Amino acid sequence: MQRLIKDYDQTRNSRYQAQLRADMQSIENSLNEQESQIQSHQLSKKAHTSDQIAHSSGLTVSQEIETGKARFRNLVLNADGTNVKEVVDARVGREGTVYPTLWDRLDADGRYIETRFNFKNALNYGADPTGKGPSAWAIQKALDEIRREGGGQLVIPGGIYLIEKRMIVYENTRVTMAADCVLLRGWAGGFFVNGRPDDSFSGYSGRSNIIIEGGILDGNYANIDKYPSTAMDSIILGHANNIWIDRVTFKDTITAHAIDANGCNNLQITRSNFFGFIDLSGKRPFSEAIQLGEFVEMGLNQFGSFDGTPNKNVYIAHNHFGKSELLGGWGSAIGNHYAVYDIFQKNITIFDNTIEDCGFAGVRTFKWGEVKILNNRFKRNNECIRISQAAGGIESSKNAVGAQMNRPQNAQNVLIQGNDFYDYKSYGVLSFGQIYNNEIAWSDGIRILGNYFKLKAKEIGEYDYEQAIKLVFARNAFISDNRIFGGRRGMWIEGCYNTFIDRNYVSCVDTEAIYVEKSRDKTSTVPKSYHLSIDRNEINTTGRNGIFIQNCDHFDVRDNNVINTNKEQSSTRGRGGIYVENGYDGRIENSRIRGVEKAFAILVKDAATEVNVTNTKGTGRVIVQGDSNFNGYYGTTKDDYIRKIITKSSS
Repeated sequence: MQRLIKDYDQTRNSRYQAQLRADMQSIENSLNEQESQIQSHQLSKKAHTSDQIAHSSGLTVSQEIETGKARFRNLVLNADGTNVKEVVDARVGREGTVYPTLWDRLDADGRYIETRFNFKNALNYGADPTGKGPSAWAIQKALDEIRREGGGQLVIPGGIYLIEKRMIVYENTRVTMAADCVLLRGWAGGFFVNGRPDDSFSGYSGRSNIIIEGGILDGNYANIDKYPSTAMDSIILGHANNIWIDRVTFKDTITAHAIDANGCNNLQITRSNFFGFIDLSGKRPFSEAIQLGEFVEMGLNQFGSFDGTPNKNVYIAHNHFGKSELLGGWGSAIGNHYAVYDIFQKNITIFDNTIEDCGFAGVRTFKWGEVKILNNRFKRNNECIRISQAAGGIESSKNAVGAQMNRPQNAQNVLIQGNDFYDYKSYGVLSFGQIYNNEIAWSDGIRILGNYFKLKAKEIGEYDYEQAIKLVFARNAFISDNRIFGGRRGMWIEGCYNTFIDRNYVSCVDTEAIYVEKSRDKTSTVPKSYHLSIDRNEINTTGRNGIFIQNCDHFDVRDNNVINTNKEQSSTRGRGGIYVENGYDGRIENSRIRGVEKAFAILVKDAATEVNVTNTKGTGRVIVQGDSNFNGYYGTTKDDYIRKIITKSSS
């Protein structure tokens, strides 16, 4: 039963509009539910049973049918003829059931076979495998019949099929295309959608339990003049539960997406290829092969309702993203470029994919939570992984009914583990939190563990902008057990809180292995980094310092081995193993620093305060400036108060 608000707020404001919209949505949902029930009744094969229908004889239709069958059996069983015993024996089924007549046994066997091998062949409905004539109408005819039967499988054999319109795949449907089946775009749009224009679902209540497998969905860019298009989505999915896309090749997609998934639960995309993309709009350099978006009108306008339903429980594995023979790589392989306030896409696993030649980012999370990016291979991308949060005052800070909340928002917990990053142009892993009106939306809980970053070998100073890891406004980040070879810089930390950098190996970078940058925040919301631990790292060959710290309070630099720094050999500035420009409350201990080109082993400038350096091994000078900084460690007085114990020799 629907309960409407009826008594609206007296002022025509956003609250009044939200109340009115909620009532209209309730009315629309009720009408749509009634229409759906009527349609379901019309299409159902079991709207009424024969027991419910009266016959003119006074019996039910069921009773009349059973009476007729009994009379017919009586005639058959009493007929004379040869081989009667053999016929009687044939009435026994394989499972031991004795059927009244041989016809009953054959009928039962036939029904069993139909249930085991029930599929439609697109050729039987008029599909043209030569590609000379359109075939979408025929394929849709088969899909409509599957819908009327309550579900089933459509098989599209090998061949080339010209597609002149988008085809609707209904619930409980499996579309199986042969490996050499090519669906060729022959109009301005794409291929499949799981909704009708008059559908209006909410949550995950839409057309579900769908499998699309095999085949090639060809955007036909080679014939763009014959079949003009400015943008196309190959497959559009929304408001659904249990969707599986498997072993499909998407070729030469134009401007939009290969798969546009909005508001799906239990979505799997596996063993598929995404080759070739072009942006004809000039405005979508970020365009994703697989877009995972909330169900809003700006993301998907094929059907409704636009309630902001997020994707969740998504598994994307064993796929390949890259160039085609005709077109270049994607803007992004997997991601999104908008969000909805207070709605979060979560439980997303991206596993064992090969992602190549993306012009924007291989994977772009946009306020996604509980994400696992595992054992993927990234090659020649501009950025490999970009973790984005939503700023305030933009489209992505509006809620599901369109009200502007004017606040930034974040999601938590992204695990990046076991990936290989090759020849990236800008970043291996990049993350940005957001500040708006003095409120911070951190990139929270990022774990970057056990990855391999490898650029082509160059001389020191010859790299461009490549950095393995850059975190801006991140909180509770763990960077551990990574191997970084080459690039302008290893790791960049800026305006971060609780950052742990442990047991990494960094080699042959133009500037620093680990660099703490000044915060770009001009509002004093996050003016510096806080609580930074840099422990047990192996640093070998840098152009400038091994570790550079500035604009950071409460930092620990412990048990690091730093070798062969200052390869750049600046004539204006000395560089060495560990450099502290400024900061408060730091300690540098148990360092081993070697190399002949460094100007110092450790330098703490006088702009820093309360920094102590102790137990340094290796070669070179340990220079500690400033009244509150010292060479030494902390002990206690005889009265048990903490005191400084200075170890610098007077001689």
